[in-house]
Amino acid sequence: ALVLVAEAEQHTLGALVLALELRLAGFSAMVRVAPMAVDLTQLMAANRFDLALVSLGCSAALESAVGLVRTLRLLSRSSDMCIFVGGAIRLDDAVLLRETGADRVLRDVSALMSEYNVCRGGRQLDRDQKRSQRSIVQSLLKGDEVDH
Repeated sequence: ALVLVAEAEQHTLGALVLALELRLAGFSAMVRVAPMAVDLTQLMAANRFDLALVSLGCSAALESAVGLVRTLRLLSRSSDMCIFVGGAIRLDDAVLLRETGADRVLRDVSALMSEYNVCRGGRQLDRDQKRSQRSIVQSLLKGDEVDH
């Protein structure tokens, strides 16, 4: 999962807590604060993300969030990537969706998994398979023999 904090934000605590919750749920999570387009391009070229979340807490960050969602759409190699927006911004969810072009609005971290599953059309992530793949890669990096 990729957690992005929009430009003009004054704090990152919410994004860091969200990344922690994602990790506890079995996701690999990266956080980037106000990334430039070139940095996001490099990040997206080197990684595959199933989920991206753009955090914005004030209306001053809305323009940045719109740009981040557009960039994510352009750079996404996976049409299955779900893009969420959310945070403390005082905009109605429908307006926030319309303005940003995101797939979903997330205001409550506890609803993340159910919202994510809805976004993916009910296709569950196989986190056990991802953990298994991660274990194989770690073993290979250490030089251990791995049975496939």
